[in-house]
Amino acid sequence: MIVCLPLNSLQVTNQCVVVCELQKWNGPESSAWQVIKGSQDEVGRSLAAILDDYSVRRIDDFGGVCKTFLCDGDQYCEAPPHIIGKAAVFSFTPKNRLGL
Repeated sequence: MIVCLPLNSLQVTNQCVVVCELQKWNGPESSAWQVIKGSQDEVGRSLAAILDDYSVRRIDDFGGVCKTFLCDGDQYCEAPPHIIGKAAVFSFTPKNRLGL
């Protein structure tokens, strides 16, 4: 069972992966976030299971095209257009840039 919470309630460290389910996201307090912690192998297996559960078949880089429809300038859009089904967005974002 995947439990999603608002981003500010997660215990985010620099040694974890933060996942946002965009279908549930509708603002900063959305319960759309989860954090994955553990060894590199444990995090990889957990992330692979999430991608498999959602039948993700494509991963897009946030720094590229995705930023144009998820952001308005330097801020996230309040209601971004949905990405094409079976896709995910990846971004390396240091903890100090998560907006906690």
